[in-house]
Order: sequence, then C-alpha cells, then structure tokens
Amino acid sequence: MGDSPTPESGARSQRDGTVIRLASKARGYLAQYKTEKSRADGLKTDVDKLQGEVQQLRESTSAKKVEELTGELRGLKHRAVFDRLAKEQGVREGAANDLYQLSGWKADGDVVDETAMKQAIEAQKTARAYLFGEAQPNPAGDGGTPPTTPPPTPKPGPAHGQGGGVTNPPKFTDDQLSDPKFAYLNFDKISAAASERVARGEI
Repeated sequence: MGDSPTPESGARSQRDGTVIRLASKARGYLAQYKTEKSRADGLKTDVDKLQGEVQQLRESTSAKKVEELTGELRGLKHRAVFDRLAKEQGVREGAANDLYQLSGWKADGDVVDETAMKQAIEAQKTARAYLFGEAQPNPAGDGGTPPTTPPPTPKPGPAHGQGGGVTNPPKFTDDQLSDPKFAYLNFDKISAAASERVARGEI
C-alpha cells in the first residue's frame, strides 16, 4: 500500500498552489502595467509636441506683430524727415502729402538717408514745380515754365447766397503737417483738402 498524504504535505501543496496563482496574477499585472505605461508615454510625447507647436505659433504671431509696429514707426520716422527736408525746399502748404506720395519714397531702412531723400525731393521740384513756392501748373503741358499769375477767383455756384454756406476745406499749418503723428491721424482730411485745392486750381 502507498503512503497516505499527511496533513503537512496537503498544507504545503495548498500553499504552493496559492503562490503559483499569485505569481501568475503578478505577471498579468506587470504586463498590463507595461502596456499602460507605454500608452502613457505615447500620450506624453503627443502632448509635448502639441505644446511645442502652440509655443511656436505664439512666437510667430508676436514676431509678426512686432514687425508690423516696427514698420509703422519706421514709416513715421521717414515721413518726419521728409516733411522737414521738403519744407526746407519750399514745398507749398498742404502739398507735402502729395509730394511724399508722388516721390515714391520707400521707408526701407531704420536709418534715413537724408542725402538720397533730398535728391528725391529736388527731382520732384524739377518735375512738379507747382508743389513748391507760388508756382502754378502749366496748363499747356509743354514743359515750359509754369505761369506765375494767380488763378481767377472761382465764381459762386447756383446755390450761392440761397441759405447754404460755402464749405471751405480745413487748413493745416506747416507745423501740423510736419508732425508725423498729426499727419498720420488726419491723413484723410489732409488728402481731401489737397484734392479740393487742386480742383479749384489753387495747387
């Protein structure tokens, strides 16, 4: 007859079975942990990538805004120097804006090349003498010297004296036109006033 199992051997077998089951569960948990950790690491990589893209977008947007503001300040700086040099050359009151536009001057650098700017103004003084001094545009357009006699006084319109007053365009002083901030804020009014003066033959 074989040996019968003793209580001690039965308890040992039960403990061994419990250890095996726990070890199996531990291996399952470890495998699940590794899977979740790998997934978490992948998500962290995606998050870091998105955060980097957001930061680049913010920096790009800020840089663009700074560039725009820098360009505006550069333009105002060039315009202030242009108005000063134009005034020294005898530009007519209210004609500085037209002169600047017609000269084609570009504010390409932070440092103003006053020599080149002065030459550009002098070239316009030759080509468009009516923008300077008291000279009037030459109606014949033959390249000769424009007439210096003042234009005839415009006749009142049909509604003159019938209750409606004649609207005169606003006038601006040389100091106002030389102020880049004032010129920038009142660009439309200055242009409209210059256009009306041209239409009446004053420029």
